[in-house]
Amino acid sequence: MKALLFFVMMAGHAWGQNTCDHQITLGNATIQIQNSIQVVEQTYTIRRSDPSNGRCSRYRLYFSKGIANSYQREAAKISGERTDYNLHQNIQMSGTLKDFNDANSGTEYIQGNTPDEDVTYSGSFYISVPGLSAQGCLAGGTYTDNIQIRVYSQKNNNDLQAEEIQPFSVNLLVNTSLEISLVDEGGVHNASSTAKILNFGNLATNQEMGADIMVRSNTPYQVRLSSLNNGSLKRGTEALTYQLRVNGVSYSMVSSASSPLTVATGSATGTNSARYNVKVKITGATTNLSAGEYTDTITITAIAN
Repeated sequence: MKALLFFVMMAGHAWGQNTCDHQITLGNATIQIQNSIQVVEQTYTIRRSDPSNGRCSRYRLYFSKGIANSYQREAAKISGERTDYNLHQNIQMSGTLKDFNDANSGTEYIQGNTPDEDVTYSGSFYISVPGLSAQGCLAGGTYTDNIQIRVYSQKNNNDLQAEEIQPFSVNLLVNTSLEISLVDEGGVHNASSTAKILNFGNLATNQEMGADIMVRSNTPYQVRLSSLNNGSLKRGTEALTYQLRVNGVSYSMVSSASSPLTVATGSATGTNSARYNVKVKITGATTNLSAGEYTDTITITAIAN
């Protein structure tokens, strides 16, 4: 009887074998978007544990496309809005960093050296973020993209050995912006116009005057009204009732001094403004009132949701 033993030898490669054991460490990027373009440095550290005597002391870093699936990279909010950014080798933004299979020139990846094992070296790449003025009115909040950084060791014969995949997040912050103004009916938004007097002159029943509330916002919002006198014009103890309407809808201002009324809700307006017409109509009898000035103060508040 004969016995035959077959030995099958197989070799392959998988991420994480760490042939030269290059390991990168870096934090996630958090950048506040400004009005003008920014180019922000992102640092990292890298070390090599393999005592290769220079056999693979060089390394390369490659960068995935992220959620845009394109090298026109984007970060996104949970609600779906997106904003642009990109990754570059240098502050001049002369090249866009790309993934291993797509990088064709030396400006499309990061290259560095770790001449000694177990020594930590540092490097950097750059994140470009267009300014708000170039992107219109972005909704307020945090925009995030998740990138994979692929680490390769470059051997003396220039062969590249896959070493490690490191996740990296880009977080772009847009401050909430909410402006409110009071203007003449049909007027345009003016952020400096935040008070208005409706002067009825000699009061008479059914007199009516109006103004427009203008709201400009990059986030959902509410508009609330409160009346100091709970819906009456007053002089001392004497009171004259009025009706208040917003875009044609009547609201009772009774108890609004302590519990402001929500009279409008809206989503982000972008670079435009939302208009809410306010009408005040005298409804009480004026014949038995003492002569003098009757007033009320209506406070208008815009609140970001």
